[in-house]
Amino acid sequence: MKGLGMPQWGKRVLLFAVPALVGAVVLAALRTHRSKPELTEGGATVPAARVITVRAMAVQPQAFGYGTAVPARIWDMVAETSGKAVVVHPRLKRGAIVPAGAVLVEIDPTGYKLRVAQLTAQTKSLEAQLEELALREKLDRAIWTTEQQSLELKERDVARQQVLLAQKVVPQSEFEKVKRDGLAQKLKTQTAAKAVQLVPFQRRMLQAGLAQAQAQLAEARNQLADTRITAPFECRIADVRIEQSQFVSKGQILAVADGIAVTEVAAQFAADDLRLVIGPGGTASLRERALREGLGQALGVSAMVRFRSGDFTAEWRAEFARISDVVDPQTRTMGVIVEVPQSYAQSLPGVRPPLVKGMYCEVELRGTPQPEQIAIPRHALRPDSSVLALDGEHRLRIRQVRVGWCQGNVAVIAEGLATGDILVVSDVVPAIEGMRLDPVSDDELAARLLAEAGGKGAKDD
Repeated sequence: MKGLGMPQWGKRVLLFAVPALVGAVVLAALRTHRSKPELTEGGATVPAARVITVRAMAVQPQAFGYGTAVPARIWDMVAETSGKAVVVHPRLKRGAIVPAGAVLVEIDPTGYKLRVAQLTAQTKSLEAQLEELALREKLDRAIWTTEQQSLELKERDVARQQVLLAQKVVPQSEFEKVKRDGLAQKLKTQTAAKAVQLVPFQRRMLQAGLAQAQAQLAEARNQLADTRITAPFECRIADVRIEQSQFVSKGQILAVADGIAVTEVAAQFAADDLRLVIGPGGTASLRERALREGLGQALGVSAMVRFRSGDFTAEWRAEFARISDVVDPQTRTMGVIVEVPQSYAQSLPGVRPPLVKGMYCEVELRGTPQPEQIAIPRHALRPDSSVLALDGEHRLRIRQVRVGWCQGNVAVIAEGLATGDILVVSDVVPAIEGMRLDPVSDDELAARLLAEAGGKGAKDD
């Protein structure tokens, strides 16, 4: 029975023959069922290419810059009087928000109240002296009138006595006595006249003294009012340098507060991007409109501020406020200041925080939409300013174009393409003029292009 077994060399043949036979069967089956490639006239494979149809659309110019949020108003709480701080608001703490008109610090007013009382009494005294002077003036004028009448009588008596003396009716001594009485009356009349003439000078002196006292009283009242330091607007406390019962010197900074009504972001933009967004405008009419409507309205520029942190994004509508007066010497960029009103009022817990000082934000500017522009995906633009297009026979044509401007994923073509052209948007390697391609319409890319050109898509990160 041992001699009937298979020899060793036969087993080795079977070991290699069986797998080879199985592989041949599988290969034959694959060749039978595989799909046949599309062939050209010469029998070569036609590669597929994604394409879109070029169309004219409205393109909204956009520019993106970055800057840090700062409050539009910063208030240094400066003491305008000296004394001990007798009242400090319990919310005068860093980070707290206080309403407008809240009394934050009160300095001991005792000395200032005494000063006001003294000057008030002095003012009333001078007012009483002026009233007394007015009454005395009336009396002096009445006395002056009486003395003038008496003088007239004395002068007539002297004249009569002089006639009698000439007729030797009266002695010389009596005439001289009447004459002396007349001179005395004349002196009294002159004294009464001087009293009346001095009244205007006395009134001016009293009025000057009264004005000085009133000015001092007003200053004292202001100083008394300055002992109560109130918040000029709703604000958030940024720094505190005062404690209860601490002595305060005039001119000392007690706290620093940031206004929360308006927050500014000063962002830097490339000059070319800013030029596209702002566009041309008449200088005279622009100045008038800017004064009347604001710079953003006059230029037709809207703004949006965004804060990003990981996957979290918050955004606020902003107003194009003004352009910085200098160009950054290192980056050669221009600064634009935008304003975000009432970011605290717009805040939603867990959704949108207030725009807090120090946030590093993205600022998006949007200009007036430019109609009938030829816009293509930016990646379809080759380094040599050419694009790949298909003719009516689906053959590749390399076209030189002139680019108007680029923004994000969009390139605006000024020359070289027209509405209805078929643009190749996928890589073709090698790109040979006249080669035939199998076009596949990329409707999703066309929709994204239309949305981003209209300002609804995301910018290129």
